Amino acid sequence: MKTLAIAVVSSLALAAAAPASTVIPGFAASAQFDVNFPTGPVTQSGYTGLQDDGNGAGSNTFNATAPSGVKLTITNPNDQSRDRTGGGVLAGNPDASLLRDFTFTSTSSTVTTDALRADLTGLAPNTAYTVRVYTYDTQNDKAGSLWFAGASAPATLNSNDPALVGFYDNRLASPNSGFLDLNLTSDAAGAIHLYTRGSTGYAGNALAFLNGLSVTAIPALTDVIKADINNTNAGQGPTNVTKAGFSAINPVNNIGTLTSGSVTVTVTSDRTDNPTRNRNNSGDALFNDFILSNAEMRIDLSGLTLGKLYSLTIFSQDTSANSGVYTDWFLNNSTTPFKQGAFNLGAASTAQAAMGFTTYFAATQTNMTIFGRSGAPGSFVFLNGLILQESVAFIPAPAALPAGLALLGALAFRRRK
Repeated sequence: MKTLAIAVVSSLALAAAAPASTVIPGFAASAQFDVNFPTGPVTQSGYTGLQDDGNGAGSNTFNATAPSGVKLTITNPNDQSRDRTGGGVLAGNPDASLLRDFTFTSTSSTVTTDALRADLTGLAPNTAYTVRVYTYDTQNDKAGSLWFAGASAPATLNSNDPALVGFYDNRLASPNSGFLDLNLTSDAAGAIHLYTRGSTGYAGNALAFLNGLSVTAIPALTDVIKADINNTNAGQGPTNVTKAGFSAINPVNNIGTLTSGSVTVTVTSDRTDNPTRNRNNSGDALFNDFILSNAEMRIDLSGLTLGKLYSLTIFSQDTSANSGVYTDWFLNNSTTPFKQGAFNLGAASTAQAAMGFTTYFAATQTNMTIFGRSGAPGSFVFLNGLILQESVAFIPAPAALPAGLALLGALAFRRRK
């Protein structure tokens, strides 16, 4: 299995003249782009604007280059665009100029040439980046889209394709979570290629939106804990099977704990009936088994170093059943989820499970808690395992940071066999 390549980011990046980033606290974005409607374009402050003609007259390609030299080229065979003009749910939102307008496609075709495509060039070669894709519309609740990445076009754009890197489910009431974060590595030419199409996914229309995107180099990270949550329920498949390279969490009833060095992770389900399962069907010991909750999963991290930058990658999937599960994930007492969306996209697969997602945070206290909460009636919350990593970077106390930098967004984290 390939692991994500990690790029070292110098502390000089903090002082460099580059756009601010809310993706990785203390680290500047390499480039930020805002897709504009053709009539009366309004560009988000600090972003580079791209103008879509939006005439619906067939395929359209448009591009722009950021001051850093990074270029974004968008090709939309199903060329359409909209401007919702702000107001309503976007009233007072600091990103309203970014989220109000977008290019989009209504295709759900699995043919690659039918997809909306975004090509980033001018990046550092063979370097790990977080690409935050803004994909939000104020008027299409639950509209879904699948996102793929690769040096070349995927063979087919279906939910089991190894090139799948993310799924987005639009929620009108949550513009602050109107993005999808993807951890991707540029190729030898310094390029990243994205493809998207609509998907009925959870319950809505098949629509893929692109308001804009940002790209931020990932700082150097080292592993603190790599945990595989095992099934300990003898009536629910093989028990105590741990993925190589991971340490086991073997829950006793509804609680499991693992300590590495000074850091302890404790996982707690809201069920008390030994809620672990092993589907034994994915070919991967990490994804086969999990612990589940009815309404809330709790992950407690203790023994963190105050001020240090951490990343937490969460794997949340049932590879056999429970399609259409919808979960919101929160850090501490935040009311804005750092990750929300559907899991198990109707045909759960190892490709979907391997997506995972990551949140980055600066430790504002030595004990911090992550909550996974059911976001739809009848949904469950799954947890297959997690990876906690730390950076050498120390981030100033939250009061010294620009607003929003203490908590970052979720990053779809891709590991391939």
